[in-house]
Amino acid sequence: MARGIERRTIFYDDSDRKDFIARLSEIILPSETSLYAWALMSNHFHLFFQRRKVPLAQIMRRLMTGYAVAFNRRHHRTGHLFANRYKAVLCEKEPYFLELIRYVHLNPLRAGIVRTLEELRRYPWSGHAVLMGERKASFQSDAEALENFGNDRDEARRNLENFMEGGIQEGDETANPKGRPFAEVWKSNPHLDQRILGSSIFADEILKSTGKLDAEEEVEEKKIDFDKVVDSVSAACGLKRRAIFSPSRERSVSRARALLCFLARDACNRSNADLQKLLGISSGAISQLYGRGKVDEKVIEIFKQLRN
Repeated sequence: MARGIERRTIFYDDSDRKDFIARLSEIILPSETSLYAWALMSNHFHLFFQRRKVPLAQIMRRLMTGYAVAFNRRHHRTGHLFANRYKAVLCEKEPYFLELIRYVHLNPLRAGIVRTLEELRRYPWSGHAVLMGERKASFQSDAEALENFGNDRDEARRNLENFMEGGIQEGDETANPKGRPFAEVWKSNPHLDQRILGSSIFADEILKSTGKLDAEEEVEEKKIDFDKVVDSVSAACGLKRRAIFSPSRERSVSRARALLCFLARDACNRSNADLQKLLGISSGAISQLYGRGKVDEKVIEIFKQLRN
């Protein structure tokens, strides 16, 4: 789960949601990750998946950073979009697999975004509609999830529907809007690491084999080396490094400087004062270049290269 910085909105409209889903699909499919459940809320999102050949930190970094850059560009804003870290819990498959699908997909209902399970069945911004056959999503492992509910799809969907109804009964832990999912597991076992949901044996085995979890890695706050940014801008614009820092007023040089100003501030946390010294121009000129770089069509392409 990842939340907007200061709990701010990260999805203003369907254009934002479609962009996030497109990026999610681009990352999930090539990585052979199995995504079982997902839900987009106003200021956060939930993903339940099993990673395979690509580390969790890499998946989340690409997804969140790419989306944040595009979001800022669309809405003419600057600065970080997400809180410093995503929250990740490593789960033992039994007995939590089905419970996690239910917990994630009930989020829009618990938040009042939809009022009934029937509305949730048609809600386009969670994976429940896909599991129920109302929508398609190539990036979601719906068949893999449904096989846990029945032998064929019709039976599985009936059982899933009943299972979801059970999750909104009064007193059910997954239906409590103020409670945390599975909090009772940790409450009754205070010695357990809360980055892990499972038995004591499972937790011990994980910690012994890994030493630390992927979830400890930061996402958006991680800086990119400034020289790497300069090299990427230089290559993208077909210019030598020294040309970017020269006093030339050629259009190609001006464009490269604009890209550099935007990426240096947003990816490297370089200040306006740093850029003034490097480029030998005023603070006002830096601000103008930053604004041009933010909307340049090349910026997303360069950002992807930097994060890979």
